[in-house]
Amino acid sequence: MKKRVTIKKQLFKRIFITTTIVTIFFSIVNYIYIYRTESAKLNQKSEESITNFTKFLEIPLWNFDIQLLEKFSLLLMNEKRVCAVKIIDDTKNKIVSFEDDNCKSLSQNNLLTLRKKIYYKNNYLGEVFITYSKITVSNQLVKFTINNFLLFISLLIILLLITHNSINNFVIYPLNIINKYVRKISEGDYSQTIEGDYSYEFENIKDAFNHMVTNIQSYHEELISINKKILTLLDTIPDAVLIFNKKNEIIEINKTAEMIFGYRAEEFRNFTMKKLFGYKFERKIKYDKSLNPFNNDVKEFEIEGKNKFGKKIPLSIRVKVVSLNNVNHIMAIVTDISKRKEAEKSIISEKEKLSITLRSITDGVIVTDEKSNIIMLNKPAQSILCINEKEVYLQPVINYIEFIDDNNLTEKHPIQKVIENRKSILFAEKIKNNKGEIISVEGSCSPIMFKTEFLGTIIIIKDVTEKEKMEKEILKAQKLESLGLLAGGIAHDFNNLMTAINTFNTLIRLNIGDNEDVINYTENIEKIINSATGLTGQLLTFSKGGSPVKGSHDIYNIVEDTAKFILSGTAIKLKINKDKNLWPAYVDSNQISQVIHNIVLNAKQAMKNKGVIEINIQNVQLENDNRFLLSEGKYISIIIKDNGPGIPEEIVNNIFDPFFSTKKKGNGIGLSTVYSIIKKHNGYIEATPSDDGAIFTIILPVAEQKEQEEISDEKIDYMDIKLKILVLDDEESIRSSLIELLGFLGHKVEAFDDGKLVIEKYSEAFRANEPYDLLILDLTVPGGMGGLEALKEILKIDPNAKAIVSSGYSDDVIIADYKKFGFSEVMPKPFKLEQILQIIKNLFAN
Repeated sequence: MKKRVTIKKQLFKRIFITTTIVTIFFSIVNYIYIYRTESAKLNQKSEESITNFTKFLEIPLWNFDIQLLEKFSLLLMNEKRVCAVKIIDDTKNKIVSFEDDNCKSLSQNNLLTLRKKIYYKNNYLGEVFITYSKITVSNQLVKFTINNFLLFISLLIILLLITHNSINNFVIYPLNIINKYVRKISEGDYSQTIEGDYSYEFENIKDAFNHMVTNIQSYHEELISINKKILTLLDTIPDAVLIFNKKNEIIEINKTAEMIFGYRAEEFRNFTMKKLFGYKFERKIKYDKSLNPFNNDVKEFEIEGKNKFGKKIPLSIRVKVVSLNNVNHIMAIVTDISKRKEAEKSIISEKEKLSITLRSITDGVIVTDEKSNIIMLNKPAQSILCINEKEVYLQPVINYIEFIDDNNLTEKHPIQKVIENRKSILFAEKIKNNKGEIISVEGSCSPIMFKTEFLGTIIIIKDVTEKEKMEKEILKAQKLESLGLLAGGIAHDFNNLMTAINTFNTLIRLNIGDNEDVINYTENIEKIINSATGLTGQLLTFSKGGSPVKGSHDIYNIVEDTAKFILSGTAIKLKINKDKNLWPAYVDSNQISQVIHNIVLNAKQAMKNKGVIEINIQNVQLENDNRFLLSEGKYISIIIKDNGPGIPEEIVNNIFDPFFSTKKKGNGIGLSTVYSIIKKHNGYIEATPSDDGAIFTIILPVAEQKEQEEISDEKIDYMDIKLKILVLDDEESIRSSLIELLGFLGHKVEAFDDGKLVIEKYSEAFRANEPYDLLILDLTVPGGMGGLEALKEILKIDPNAKAIVSSGYSDDVIIADYKKFGFSEVMPKPFKLEQILQIIKNLFAN
């Protein structure tokens, strides 16, 4: 039924609307006029202001006088409407910026920002931004709004007073009489009729009303009879039935509703739909246009209600509009679904536990249905296979796990076999992921069974690509370590022999006089000794010795000098590119030079002395989990590329192995030496397989600061210094040769094969005030005390004792940092006469 509006309301409404329209029209016209006028004034004044201000700024900005710019800006800020000033230079850098608190608090609608470029002598200097407050315009609009509002209220009050008086006398009084009787009838008293005389219109209403009361009384008695029958039927329904009138008030319920909600029947009479089911549900029903008596659809909802005792109840509500006596009512059939919800929660809980378990597993887990379609996979699986769970849902898993090894190229996919045979399998193979990358994986595939029913499969995969790479690196290091144990011992003994031979050879040359033939023989012997020494130097690289004596060096100079030396006299063109601000490298310059020497020499031989070798040296910043397996930090990258025949893929993993060589006359030590040196520098090296030239990539650590290298071409002179020298060495040939050689130079020399004897001899001489000037101590003395232990005791006796460390090993602790252990100089075996003279000169020149 259409809702009726009272006469009083109608009149009041029309008066109100008319007054409002007039007021709004007047307000809009006045608003537009004021806004345009004030805005135009503000814009004009602002343009003039910024133009004048820009002229003031030209010379200070040209001279970059910041103080004067700030002074002008502050003067401008004193103007009433200016609330912010900003000046930037031609590079967009902010020079001056002022902004008062009022500017920050105003909205963008109340601000006007002007921008103007600044030129001086046709040169662009920068820009100025001035923000003006439009609050004056806003204030004018506020005053206008208040005035119109007061006018509107005044007109409205006058009109309403006149209308109110007329309506009360001629309309409201008779209507109140009728309303009084209508209320009695609405309360169930159908015996009342209207009495009295009224005007013509209301007299007709009185007669119609009295006739209506008689009919209502008859209908009421009939409805009572029908209602009893309906209630009997409703009480037999197992679900709660509630009928609402057009005001969403409950007019009927059944017994089940009392049991579900806990209220008595009389308590329901005071309830509305909002009381039982909430405001949102009531609005949803109210605005659902599909709910009408001409539509037979039943709307179903699931909500959470409350019973009388405050307990929350999950409910399923089916709603339909029914017509009773041509009046639309809403019938709601309510079912308590607590048990169903508990079952659903149990299922969801189990599923969530499963999901949490899958997410916590670091290995990839994939679950399929009985047709091998993916129904679930965790994050590690998505990462390994490079797929998204939503995109592959219900897609065949064999489309995303592609085995590429020969032993898996069978008629059926291994996962298909699990589906057919219902048996688990293990695999450790290479697969191709969704990006086409080849990765190594380990895993298993097992059937999921419920009693005898096959439900699907569960696949567990683990990416072991980095693990395999690390295992190869460990294996390679173990090979080098094994070789090092052998090489170190051989090189030590060999160096001792070469030392004795070289020393006696020097004595022959010093004593032979002018016999040129014998001198030539001794020079040839020295060349052979130098070659042998180079070989033992490479062998020592693999041993626990050969540790780099690191310092800060310009890697570009090392690379350039070494490469140019190797390629001199060939037709090979050398190109070296580097970063402008190349960082210094923390390396042993001699060992890195050996690395470049070996790689460039291999390239030279492979290219047959013609072609191009390109070397790129760059700064690199490595993050965590980089592919080089190095710690985070700054490094230098050296990439050496030639245009020779390249490295075949089948041998690229073996080229750094000891004694592996593709040359007929090669010994297989060159690249093994390179690998060992780079590893001892905490760096990385790799070779890239290619048919178009070999590519070597080297990564080296960066030094904190570059050290100045001292280069001296000063010729070594014999010194007129006579020293008292004490020698410790386990080899008789070295002791005797040193005694002869140093004695020939005028020094007094004594030599022993045990550190204890050296300590005893030094102590006696020191107490007798005839101390030794110099100690030459061998580190390793089998069966006796070595040089390090002996020096510790001697320094207790004489803290100023000078000692030279000598060893056939290049010990990574002592030789690399000899001063830390009390030695004054280092003299690796085999040593030359020039080395001995240079060391004596360094220690005793003053």
